Amino acid sequence: SDVCSSDLSHAAASAGLEAYQKGDFDEAKRLFDADHEAYPDSPEHAYNAGTSAYQKGSFAEAVDLFGRALQSENSAFRSKASYNIGNSLVKLATSNRRTADRPALENAITQYEEALRLDPDLSQAKENAERVREFLKKLDELLPQYDVVVVADYGHGLLTERAVHLICARAKFLAVNVQVNAGNRGF
Repeated sequence: SDVCSSDLSHAAASAGLEAYQKGDFDEAKRLFDADHEAYPDSPEHAYNAGTSAYQKGSFAEAVDLFGRALQSENSAFRSKASYNIGNSLVKLATSNRRTADRPALENAITQYEEALRLDPDLSQAKENAERVREFLKKLDELLPQYDVVVVADYGHGLLTERAVHLICARAKFLAVNVQVNAGNRGF
């Protein structure tokens, strides 16, 4: 998710932007959060705080902050906020076992569609919505058909805890724990 490029009137916003661009997300979050507290009704400040929350892995907080950014009168800005809500929901649904997966993923699709309605040129929103739809469709179609499901991504990130939970919940029978990657990461 990109930091909003609009000019913000408070010095903490530019310091936060600088920290964000340098990859210092701890400092960016601290500065953007302070700026958002100072200007709680500003969609731009909420958006910036959302970007740093996203980068820090605080996806539920990012959803909330990007949701506040939807109050902007600028439709292009609202499109970016909707797009980032979608991204945050996908991360939330695939990274935390306690999060309901399907409703969050379906909501992500809705947010991507809203982003496209507001900005038809935002092709990444269309691509992300299609990926999520395809993921849900494949799971619904394939998992009930098989007695054994083997998925290997060799540490590339497909097998998040949430994805493992989703596969386990839909599998007919589950009794295998396989480690196949040389990095010794996995489930």
